Amino acid sequence: MVRLIVLGTSVLVDLLRAHEGAHAALRSAVDDGEQLAASVPTRVEVPGLSPSGHVPDFIIAATALHQRAPLWTRNVEHFPMFADLSAPY
Repeated sequence: MVRLIVLGTSVLVDLLRAHEGAHAALRSAVDDGEQLAASVPTRVEVPGLSPSGHVPDFIIAATALHQRAPLWTRNVEHFPMFADLSAPY
């Protein structure tokens, strides 16, 4: 069964910055057949166009919850609604 992983902005930014841990984690997920997704607010946040950090984070969280998918982010403190959330790398 293919699992969906919702990527937070910090993971995408790390990937764009060639962060070794991000690249390895995402490559492993893809190799394992995982499906990767990012919400529209994440895509807007990446270039820093978002006027408020909180609203996009809430929408990213809602996306993961709605999809019943794990959320990958290094900004764990932005998502207190996920009790067991930890950084993926």
